[in-house]
Amino acid sequence: MAPNSSAQSLSVHEEPARWGVQEKPSSRSTCRAQVVARDAPPFSVADIRAAIPTRCFEISIVRSFSHLFHDLLFVGVAAFAATFIDSSSLPMWMRIVLWPIYWWFQGVFATGVWVLAHECGHRAFARSKLVNDVVGLILHSVRLSSRSLCGRLTSLKFLLVPYHAWRISHASHHANTN
Repeated sequence: MAPNSSAQSLSVHEEPARWGVQEKPSSRSTCRAQVVARDAPPFSVADIRAAIPTRCFEISIVRSFSHLFHDLLFVGVAAFAATFIDSSSLPMWMRIVLWPIYWWFQGVFATGVWVLAHECGHRAFARSKLVNDVVGLILHSVRLSSRSLCGRLTSLKFLLVPYHAWRISHASHHANTN
């Protein structure tokens, strides 16, 4: 920004005061800052909800299950493909390259499964409480192992977290934050 500009500019020293950042005294030589909320934001939660299209708040069991099957399919395909990474026919450098690629893709789709299990806990996967609880229980608790066509062991482990205990404690977390 040009020095003669009519727009207001803040110096480096003014910025922390503007955003409510205060220096926190420390015996160490490192700089520590603490953010302090001074003013309420210029918008409310209702303003944010109003800006989101209403279709985003509609619960569709067909859409929910399509996302679930999509993610489970890719988790299964990636798990099956991983059984070939340690094949003796692959050079070591290729194994070193393929494992992180596998981890990344598996992490992306497994996170999708986690998100859907989380939505079951919020009762947002389907309109039915029973469907939410059954799908949530399965996604949180199931461990599947099977033999592939090649005779290799394929194992899919989902969250392995007790669903109802998590759902109740997570609801308490949301009720008692902020």
